[in-house]
Amino acid sequence: MATLKAIAQEVGVSIQTVSCVLNRGDIRFSEETKKRIHEVAKRLNYRVNHQARSLVGAKSGMLGMMKSLGFSYDHLEAIVLAGQAIHKFGYGVLSCDIPWYKNGLARAVDAMLDSHVEGV
Repeated sequence: MATLKAIAQEVGVSIQTVSCVLNRGDIRFSEETKKRIHEVAKRLNYRVNHQARSLVGAKSGMLGMMKSLGFSYDHLEAIVLAGQAIHKFGYGVLSCDIPWYKNGLARAVDAMLDSHVEGV
């Protein structure tokens, strides 16, 4: 997987410059620099590491969806529709099953918190 470092080396700029352009669309850099960074990132198939981003205080871009293990097709349709609505607003979805054993809900909540979701 491509890294900010790999993009920076290829473009000939600092890692911080690449990070600013890709994460904030920073206006301090020339259009040419921003264009080159985006082109290299696309060619290298760069993907944002949301967990790493959330560690530095930025938003994770993820919402959590918790569901019970036993569900019907009606539930499945609701889950799919909710996921589609969440994606329309630019968020990803982390789905977590709630196990039916002691502390199952607590463990599911811990998994969501460990993943730094912005809401459940």
